[in-house]
Amino acid sequence: MHRKLVFKNRLSARKTIRSTLFLLSALISLAMSGCTKEDLASSYLSFRSPSPTPVQVKERVYMDEFQGSLKGFDGSWIRLVKNDKDYLFDISGSSVELPMGPLSGQEVSLIYQGILDEEDPSSVQVLKVTEYMHPKENLSEQGLVGTLDSLTPNTALITWENGQKIQFCTTGVRQYYKNGITPGMTVYVHFIGTLPSVPGENGLLDAKLVRVLSISDTEPLVPPAPDISPSPVLKKDDEEDYDGEMEAHGTFLSVDTGSISFRTSGSDSPQNVSTESIPCYFPAGFASLSGITLNYTGSPSDAGRVDTSSIFSITGEDPAQMRTSQMNFTVSGYVVGHTGNTVSIRTPDGAFVTCRRDGIPDSSTSSLENGSSLSVTFDPESSRNTSILKSLHLQDE
Repeated sequence: MHRKLVFKNRLSARKTIRSTLFLLSALISLAMSGCTKEDLASSYLSFRSPSPTPVQVKERVYMDEFQGSLKGFDGSWIRLVKNDKDYLFDISGSSVELPMGPLSGQEVSLIYQGILDEEDPSSVQVLKVTEYMHPKENLSEQGLVGTLDSLTPNTALITWENGQKIQFCTTGVRQYYKNGITPGMTVYVHFIGTLPSVPGENGLLDAKLVRVLSISDTEPLVPPAPDISPSPVLKKDDEEDYDGEMEAHGTFLSVDTGSISFRTSGSDSPQNVSTESIPCYFPAGFASLSGITLNYTGSPSDAGRVDTSSIFSITGEDPAQMRTSQMNFTVSGYVVGHTGNTVSIRTPDGAFVTCRRDGIPDSSTSSLENGSSLSVTFDPESSRNTSILKSLHLQDE
């Protein structure tokens, strides 16, 4: 009897020791995991469902679309007309996705965020400017005939048949003057867009929101056939002077209604040549720093200069025959505005030029601030039918 009682006491003691060790082990484990007494106590409580997480109600974002006819664009703002009422929108942070560029008379759509106040449309945030999917009428090519008053690398001032004077932007525009360039000559202009109906303070119609396709003294414009004959080989010093047709290559500098300025390769000084009666064909317009070819008769000069009295044709570079890496067509001016993917500049000769700026090298240092100088290298071939030039590089002027 005594032995059985001892056995039971020992068994009870072992159970007590095991329970105590288990409890101590649990306490040590919880303590090492950073649990407090309250945590330990709660672990023995019955299961309770977690407290509901409060729902965060986000402010609703209103997005909508506005359609209208484009009336004005200055680089950062766009003016649309709807139901005979003007609406002015700030698009400095938006993406302009107009394949033909901002053209007057074009029906466009604005995707915006916010609630539109018709008395103050600038209160909404415009995200995107796109073509209207179902326009009442599409813009088509138009033409006019007039007389050439003045010509610069980026503009052409033309007196229309009705007597109205119009200034066109001609950056990158194909131009062919078969009979030379002289003031008062008859020219034919092809363009897309709607001409303004009211002249500016200077009395001119500023056609900055049309895309000029071509200017020529012939209708239709038929480019001259390319010269397929091989270039002449320069004679050696001990041979007789060569008096046949020659070619001189150089850099275009400037143009007006009476002359073209250029600098030939190998020469440091510019030359001027009269354009009267000399055929001039510039497939990409009179772009600064672009290449120029002069065909003339006579002997080459040791100084690289050309006898301008013997020039019989002048031709600019054709971008259709060039790789983009070869292009050096440039336009420069001061910044007047920008959007999320474009920048607009005003050139020294008065042209309003808009260029793409997304996804291209940009070495300019002005952050595109208004009034800062900017030079844009562009691709004329890819900019034929749009008023937004395809840029290749942005840099300080």
